[in-house]
Amino acid sequence: MDCTSSDGNSEKSLEWFPGTPQQEKQFRKWIEEADEPLCLEDVEEWLVANANNLLEGDDGGIDLEQLSNNIARDFQRKISPTAIIRLPGYGCPLDFRYVGFWPVISTNDGIRWYTTPLWSRELCMIKVIEEITNKPGWCDDVRHAHIAAKWKKEILGLDWSKYLSYADFTPSMADLCIDELKLKADLYEKTGLIPVLDSAACVIKSDKLVPDALKRELSLGRQKLFQSMTDSDKPRDEFTIDLIDPFTCPLMYRRSRILPDRSIDLTNCLEACGKGDILLSPSDPKKRSQRYNMLDPSFQWLPCDVIVDETGKAKINSYINNLHPIEHADLYTTIEKFINLALPALDVIYRWPFEFDHPRIDSHDISYDCKVPEICADRECSCLNIPAEKCKTLAA
Repeated sequence: MDCTSSDGNSEKSLEWFPGTPQQEKQFRKWIEEADEPLCLEDVEEWLVANANNLLEGDDGGIDLEQLSNNIARDFQRKISPTAIIRLPGYGCPLDFRYVGFWPVISTNDGIRWYTTPLWSRELCMIKVIEEITNKPGWCDDVRHAHIAAKWKKEILGLDWSKYLSYADFTPSMADLCIDELKLKADLYEKTGLIPVLDSAACVIKSDKLVPDALKRELSLGRQKLFQSMTDSDKPRDEFTIDLIDPFTCPLMYRRSRILPDRSIDLTNCLEACGKGDILLSPSDPKKRSQRYNMLDPSFQWLPCDVIVDETGKAKINSYINNLHPIEHADLYTTIEKFINLALPALDVIYRWPFEFDHPRIDSHDISYDCKVPEICADRECSCLNIPAEKCKTLAA
């Protein structure tokens, strides 16, 4: 997740500043005097107050994202001159946006993720496909005409308005669902994957992707992990299954540390305990950017790094939070196997918005029957065209 810029010279950060030399001098002074990382809203407020004209126009205006990235980089160098690591909240704005990001995770407030709204009929079709693919043996049953006919009858007999207001289900919709299920059955037999809830994005499910031997291996690793825990660490609730609880030791700004000049992996992570810079709070929560508001300014769960080699095999390359890399090395190997099995599904999910988006029902412009063809003959047909005598009636 490194967001390092190709330009490593902080003196070049503001070379393209489009204001006057005096404005740039004031701007640099403001940045240098800051004792907290600046968020995009801080920059906008300063520019509005001191150089409002710089925000105007597409050609001559400031690229605020670029400016925010440069400020975060320079601020980090002021605190830690040796820092070469740049991550959101450390040398990068917390709302840093990566080039080529997957649209669904671009923001958690819906500002940047959008898709064509689905018709109620398509939502009903998606519901049918999800329900049928949960049935045992569905991929064989769908090829038997009498079973498919039974499903169709059941589908058409449902009161769809209870599922969705004003919804209905036509025989042609049921036929299309059966055809789609046959295609999904072919895909399932070849890959073990079933895409569902699929339109502009999808969910992949499977009940045969993980072999029983691997399930037993995970269960054995779980038992060993549980036995290694002290009584105070063990779950007190029989329904609690968070043996590796991401809440136990999350990243916490103003408390957690980060190594400024190097990355670590499984072979040397224990040597780095207690070392590094303490992370400052990345921004004032009250001034959070609404553009790419993905990360919390107080704490984060810590993921592990996974690398995929040229053969397509995944390997865990960093410490899994709260899972000792030596005492539970065998569990790392087990988790790697699960990741490798999941890669084909993840590949489909990440490619879906760009390659597999498929509306089941095409939308067209709304049409209507012209009630006054004699009026619309010489002009654009419009529902606003009404006879003169009717206008008089309405006016009266």
